[in-house]
Amino acid sequence: MNISDRQYKIIECLEGSSDSMALRQIGEAVGCSYKTVQNEITKLRQILPKGWSIRTTKGIGASLIQPSNETVESAFSHDDHSVFFDLIEQLLLDKAYSLEELCEQLYLSRKATLKLISSVEAFIQPLFLQMQRRPYQIAGSEGAKRLLLFEINLSRNGILNHYVKHPKYKQMEKARDMLEHDYGIRLTDYGFNVLSYFYRLCIRRAEKGFLADELPYGVSRNVQQEPLFIGMQDFFDYLETLLVIQLPLHERVYFYLCLIYTEFQFTIIHQEDRHALLQAHKDYDQFMAFIRYLETNLRISIEHDDDLLFNIFNLYQVSQLRRVAPKLQYLPKASVLRSVKDNAPQTHSRLESLCHEWSKKTGFNFHQSNIISLVVHLNRHINQSDALKANILLLTSRSFFLTDFDGRLKTHFEGVATFKNMNASQVSNEEDIPPGTDIIITDSLVLPETPDIETILITDVMTDKDIAAIAQTIERIKQSKKDTFLSEAPIWLNP
Repeated sequence: MNISDRQYKIIECLEGSSDSMALRQIGEAVGCSYKTVQNEITKLRQILPKGWSIRTTKGIGASLIQPSNETVESAFSHDDHSVFFDLIEQLLLDKAYSLEELCEQLYLSRKATLKLISSVEAFIQPLFLQMQRRPYQIAGSEGAKRLLLFEINLSRNGILNHYVKHPKYKQMEKARDMLEHDYGIRLTDYGFNVLSYFYRLCIRRAEKGFLADELPYGVSRNVQQEPLFIGMQDFFDYLETLLVIQLPLHERVYFYLCLIYTEFQFTIIHQEDRHALLQAHKDYDQFMAFIRYLETNLRISIEHDDDLLFNIFNLYQVSQLRRVAPKLQYLPKASVLRSVKDNAPQTHSRLESLCHEWSKKTGFNFHQSNIISLVVHLNRHINQSDALKANILLLTSRSFFLTDFDGRLKTHFEGVATFKNMNASQVSNEEDIPPGTDIIITDSLVLPETPDIETILITDVMTDKDIAAIAQTIERIKQSKKDTFLSEAPIWLNP
């Protein structure tokens, strides 16, 4: 069960006490007032699970009653952001609050509440929402408010995979099938979860009287002019019949935006005749120009790798759809895509730069989530590239050394390195070493100086320690090649 950080500290204090604790004593331990402890205990009594309770005795204090087989740590989790999210939900209601009312609602001091309000203000700014002050309320488009609610619910609970199988969403499965068969849009399970979750959120808001309105920056107008949106009116009519709801124009715009910003693929990339379909596509010439641009600047081959080519085509088409809201570079804080930027910073930086330059030249804008997805596909391709393999030269004059070492090296490093054998007597100076050699493994103590090539000397039997040292060297060389591969070389816009 999830409770606030302060509530967790209170019951943790009570659990650690062998006797009743005075409320003032609890407040000192937790860092809040006597009155706040009283309020939190009142709230806890309403939500504690079966078998748990807090007993208070006037003049003595409070004590915790709990099942013998459970502890606070095993039964509860605590969320430092709980009060933060509570404040956002409060400010999204159809009412403005004075500072005193918010302090009372959240059981916080004026100073703590003002600090929290400032944090909320920074949090909502990327969604084009504003904080109205004295009285306090979040102002802006209803669409942006729903996106904010989606964000905090995602941060709190995640998008649960069981939604796909949940009875509530059985009808939505039929809508999912129609999207694929009639419009060529195949939702992933995650994408379907997001769409279903957002749909439920929209219905709840509409039922409370918060109706969809026009989005800022001409987004609603842009959506209504989109060929796909125009063509989907039959789909929206089907949804109304299927779910027994009304979908006015602005609700349809919201649903469409959620669809194009969730996770899906165009079915063209899975069809047997996909090459013919791609060549017949209206954006074929522009897309292939982009592919040649990437190939020239990244020095890799994309056109002949079918899976990579069509995955990039899918991202290109998704970016085409998302151009209706160029200012909305939204990426949920809980999205796994955020970790990609941290795990592959070099690739992300290079591709972001390339996409930015392409955008300046052609006017084609890439959504940041599409750039990150492109990083994932290209990183996988680059990691499998022969260009990143370490080139190992085995240099010896002893045949048993050659047989033993060559066999062991190929056993451990086949696929991540290439191997070449030479007799040590053939190498008298650096020019005799094959170009492109990254590592020399040798038993010879007499070798020409090779400052740019890693040399590993093994004079006896190859040990596990030697294998580990070679593995580390190969990994270091691979990373160095990858960094060079993605270095900030001049960007050629006319390949």
